[in-house]
Amino acid sequence: MRPLRSSYAYPQRFVALRRMMFVCTARRTCYTAKSTALQQDSAASGGFFVEIDIRRAAQEDLDAAEQLYNDVCSALEAGTTGPAGGQGVYPTRTDARRAQAAGALYLAWDGARAIGSMVLNHDADPDYAQVPGWGPDADWPHLLLIHTLAVHPAYQGRGLARRLLAHAEVLARQSGMRALRLDVCVGNVPAIRLYEQCGFACAGTAEMHFCVGTVDPCRLYEKTL
Repeated sequence: MRPLRSSYAYPQRFVALRRMMFVCTARRTCYTAKSTALQQDSAASGGFFVEIDIRRAAQEDLDAAEQLYNDVCSALEAGTTGPAGGQGVYPTRTDARRAQAAGALYLAWDGARAIGSMVLNHDADPDYAQVPGWGPDADWPHLLLIHTLAVHPAYQGRGLARRLLAHAEVLARQSGMRALRLDVCVGNVPAIRLYEQCGFACAGTAEMHFCVGTVDPCRLYEKTL
């Protein structure tokens, strides 16, 4: 599948939300696939889902995406899933709309309810250049980056994040990508553990400048395909 260019500009606003659940930056994406992620091993996915639908979001899915983001932010603000986030800061409906318009937004569904999301594209924050340990066989046209990986609080711990990562890998392989990349704040131990269990290797660390005047030390990860 040949990637399609888009003009999605990733917002430069960041909050502590990113430190818990959201992994990367974004601008340009590609994929037209709609597919279903099937559970092959109930233990590997938390023993909950038999089948979930992961598909690229349509315009009519924006209400569901906004509700997902609001629920995630509310849980973060309540301190139930990690560091405090902020309603209306990031991610928002505007962020979902921009990503959807670029073909970059993917949602996981349980019936009519959006329970997970991610943004997939080919761009990285300029701070990625700080890391010398990237694989030698992957250059930017052949990279897929994973951003804004989020799971609804009611569905966390059930293997959904693994499913989203596996789905991104399927799309990447179908499109001839050579590697997946993402970043995660160094204090986000659960996410780091997840990525490493899913075959991502740490290429190095970088001081990421997501907002003017702020610096977030992050680990940058890569999975060669």
